[in-house]
Amino acid sequence: MKRILWTLVAVCLIGGTAAAGNVVDLGINSTTDTIFADQANEFLISLENDVTLGGLGLGFHIWSPDDASWTWNAQSEGLGSNQILTVVPGSRMSPPNTVWDLGGMQITDTTLDGISPDTIMFGGAALNGGLASGPLEHMISLHFTPNLPTAVDEGIICIDSTYVPPAGSFVFVDAGGGTFVPSVAWSEGGRCYVVDKIENQCPEFVSGNPSTMSVSHCGSNSVVLSATDFEGDAIQFGISANTGNGTATVTNHNDGTCTVNYTATGADIGAAVSVTVYATDASHNATGCTAHTITITATNNTPTIDCGSVFERTIDNVLFTKSDIIGSDVDACDNLTFELLNGPGQIDAETGVYTWMPNEMDHGVVHTITVSVGDGFQSDECSFNVEVLGLDVFMVKIEKYHDVYQGQYTNLPIKMIAASETMGGFDFLIHYDESILTFTQASLGDHLVECNWEYFTYRHSWNGNCGTGCPSGEIRLVGLAETNNGPYHPDYSCINIASNNDAALVNLQFYVTSDVNANGQFAQVKFFWMDCGDNTISVVSGDTLAVSRNVYNYYGENGTDTYVDVTDTDTDFPTWYGAPETCITQFTPGTDKIPPVRFVDFYNGGIDIIDKDKIDDRGDINQNGISNEIADAVMLTNFFIYGESAFNNHVAASLAASDINADGTPVTIADLVYLTRIIVGDAQPYPKPVPDAHFDATFDGETIRISTDVDAGAALFVFDIDGTVGKPTVNDNLKILSDVIGGRLRLLVYDIGTTPITSATEITIPVEGKAELISVEAATYQGAELDATIRTLPRTFTAHQNYPNPFNPKTTISFDLNMASEWTVDIYNIAGQKVSQFRGISEPGTVQVVWDSKDAAGQAVASGIYFYKISAGDNTVTRQMVLLK
Repeated sequence: MKRILWTLVAVCLIGGTAAAGNVVDLGINSTTDTIFADQANEFLISLENDVTLGGLGLGFHIWSPDDASWTWNAQSEGLGSNQILTVVPGSRMSPPNTVWDLGGMQITDTTLDGISPDTIMFGGAALNGGLASGPLEHMISLHFTPNLPTAVDEGIICIDSTYVPPAGSFVFVDAGGGTFVPSVAWSEGGRCYVVDKIENQCPEFVSGNPSTMSVSHCGSNSVVLSATDFEGDAIQFGISANTGNGTATVTNHNDGTCTVNYTATGADIGAAVSVTVYATDASHNATGCTAHTITITATNNTPTIDCGSVFERTIDNVLFTKSDIIGSDVDACDNLTFELLNGPGQIDAETGVYTWMPNEMDHGVVHTITVSVGDGFQSDECSFNVEVLGLDVFMVKIEKYHDVYQGQYTNLPIKMIAASETMGGFDFLIHYDESILTFTQASLGDHLVECNWEYFTYRHSWNGNCGTGCPSGEIRLVGLAETNNGPYHPDYSCINIASNNDAALVNLQFYVTSDVNANGQFAQVKFFWMDCGDNTISVVSGDTLAVSRNVYNYYGENGTDTYVDVTDTDTDFPTWYGAPETCITQFTPGTDKIPPVRFVDFYNGGIDIIDKDKIDDRGDINQNGISNEIADAVMLTNFFIYGESAFNNHVAASLAASDINADGTPVTIADLVYLTRIIVGDAQPYPKPVPDAHFDATFDGETIRISTDVDAGAALFVFDIDGTVGKPTVNDNLKILSDVIGGRLRLLVYDIGTTPITSATEITIPVEGKAELISVEAATYQGAELDATIRTLPRTFTAHQNYPNPFNPKTTISFDLNMASEWTVDIYNIAGQKVSQFRGISEPGTVQVVWDSKDAAGQAVASGIYFYKISAGDNTVTRQMVLLK
């Protein structure tokens, strides 16, 4: 097709004439008339036409007057059989302006020199559109590469229009098919261009090389640079300039790349730092080629400071030290310096330890302390508050009583004897000598009651309510000035113990044993510690917990009341000697948790029992000087019903005289029985003891059932009553005396004759409400005291809330059985999975199990909400508990 098209175009062009305004021009792709050997080049053909062209034919002759030669370069986008011809994109000749077929191309060697084809003829027709008229414009390129012999440094290549048969000279064809000859823009002889060999060129840095770099003043950073060399020579890199104070180095990789590394110093921070890198080859020196400059920014990380605990408390005239101020800097080379910016005291510039000695003028003031840390370039600061408490610590004292009579109740106060702060709450754990004292109740001190102190409670044992199985010897006392009950508030100015020293916080009521073996003994009542929360006082704000500073034991000598310091904070729990140091050091510096303050002195006390020989006149109950007469029996009988008021104004003497049977225990039923026998003449000098004899009373809320090893002559039962009581009855020929005084029912069962109390005896007590049997005494007909015990049966099945709750790691789960039953306690996690189980069979009474927060495999479980389900007989109860580690 191309050969046929070319023939048609050639025929049409023969015989045309030149037309003005239609020009063909020549050039090369160089800004000079010199082209370089062995480098691809182009002959640029420009066209100007004043009419739309539908075809053209152009012929060129290329020659060299000397030794230059050339080769034609085929192009992937080229046209014609040799593809050395391309249409300039974007010109009037390129699509979409028009579509040309310029495939009619001939390349011949007219000189027959066998060196290069030197004559080119091409032509073609517009397939659509045609070449629009327009000014001179580069439209066609002929691609070639000039060559020179090895020994020749310069040559010449020329190009001119030529007559190429059959078409002849240059021809343009207009859109109507008419032909004409364009003019040429060069003189006769064409245009000639010098061909030079290229000198060795310098390497060049490629575009896109990094021109900036950030580096820590304590370290280094690097970038990679790339360069190319025209001849492919090996490239060497080096440093030509460094304006910084640090060290710049270059590592050559021998592949046209290098690594530039800069190690900064502190002096580079804020300075104008740059590093200039050159690239060269063996044909050039370092400064004769190109260079690349990198602008460097030296960085510094701002140090940080943490003041640790943000609120501290201290006391007057005691050096306060804060060691949890921490400065940090990720720049390892920086030396940190601490500085006190605001507030009293001083800070160690190197360690950051803050110290201050407050005085009386600082009492009650909250000081804000601001400190900073710097690295010589930047700084950071933080603040904390220090409140100065008064010099006078809380001083809490258990009273010491002398010459207390046996067999009676005694109120023993716990007093605040000194303080400089207002108390907002307390948690005391008290231990007493249970062989001598029987704790009955505790009450809030009158002064705190008058100040509207809102909450007070007490319980047996150190770790919670224990139902009917309470161990003796420990009492926990807890009080809060205010509870969350809306607008009701106590009078804090009234509570301020600083102005009310020696005020009773709590009154403890003890029954002093009547056992003669306790005669003249000292029954100690002391503060006791099982954990860090024991024996603590909260200031009224609630944000500071005061723990023990010193502990003192009572030590009487030569008739004087003295105390000895027994403090020892190196001991572990349980301890008599104060809160261990771990209660303070367990708080991690730098956290928001405020450690306790050692701000309480504790003084232990107790009760001295009077020597009975000072007041004992056995049998003379009414103190009329006559022993063992009927009036004494009447008064002793009234005591069992009406208590100490029956002894009028000689209580202590009557109690001491009431040990009728000389068994060492006054005012017992055995004493009444023996006194009666003395009066009727049937008494032995001393009763014979009954070895291993027991008298057990079981009470189910309505009926007392007796189980006794020997017949009893009398029994005294004491109840706490909540409600009203009818007339008690007994199922055999026994006498009953009873009365309710102060909420307590005292019931005496006896017979002056010979009717005994046996295991068949049942006593019925009609109660509308609730009755709790709290004590029982019994004696044989001969006056010997029996070992009496109480067993209370629950009237219904009851499941109690676990205690403590929340807990860590142990808690006690208890429930009451009103009949013998098999039971299970299942423990589930919040996902409903069973983690542990307890099983058993128990008689009526209270059952307790202790869960140690471990699963069935013995592994500790995680913190969270758990459920326990108690099943006994037909009863099932589920409750929730919280494990909080």
